[in-house]
Amino acid sequence: MMDEIQFYEAYDDFGFLSNFALAAIEIDGVKWPSSEHFYQAQKFNDPQIQDLIRLASTPDEAFRLSREYAQFVKSDWMAVRDSVMRNVVAAKFTQNPSYAYQLVATAEQVLTEHSHKDAYWGDGGDGSGRNELGKILMDVRSKLAQQEPYNLVTYVDSAKLPTQFGTFQMNGFIEKATGKEHLALVYGKLDTSEPVLIRLHSECLTGDALFSARCDCGFQLAKAMQNIVNKGSGVILYLRQEGRGIGLLNKIRA
Repeated sequence: MMDEIQFYEAYDDFGFLSNFALAAIEIDGVKWPSSEHFYQAQKFNDPQIQDLIRLASTPDEAFRLSREYAQFVKSDWMAVRDSVMRNVVAAKFTQNPSYAYQLVATAEQVLTEHSHKDAYWGDGGDGSGRNELGKILMDVRSKLAQQEPYNLVTYVDSAKLPTQFGTFQMNGFIEKATGKEHLALVYGKLDTSEPVLIRLHSECLTGDALFSARCDCGFQLAKAMQNIVNKGSGVILYLRQEGRGIGLLNKIRA
């Protein structure tokens, strides 16, 4: 039997799959705090109600407002809701690459919204529901998995990495073409509206770990980590290509 991933609350494991996860999107030039904000607003033709929902402080509040104005829901909503959901889920993951990598990393596992309140988008809590949201997520996953950059590397997992400079988030990837394992060490909250401080670092066992005085790789890595912490955010891309690809033994010979 194929493995299954159940999700529901945005703060749970795999909560990024939920529409309630905060993932900003832009559709037709308008910015929305989450896919839930957009989906609930599309129930109405009245632009004032749409704006009220768009400006809701949380996805939960956006959901509540849609219920408050339920008498004004447009007449064809049930006929168009599937296409609205499909479009907004696709936008969420294409516009938020970190979530897209996590989605693709679920591989072939069945994705199920485990909701006892919803037997259409979810499984009804007992598996009897239609799980339409899960089906849409799996369809988006299938399409992303065939596109660059998501077909180049596979996201594996992440963990906190305490260092002498500060605590980084260590994210592991596998390069599909070579099978090599690479790391992205992320510090702080990245602001994509400005250039991100990045160090592209090739693995150097002699310099990074053995303190060789023949190279300054270890010094450069340490300095880069310190600079990123001082700035408040940034990324170390640690590439597992000893000696820029020639390997440790050939590096010794050289």
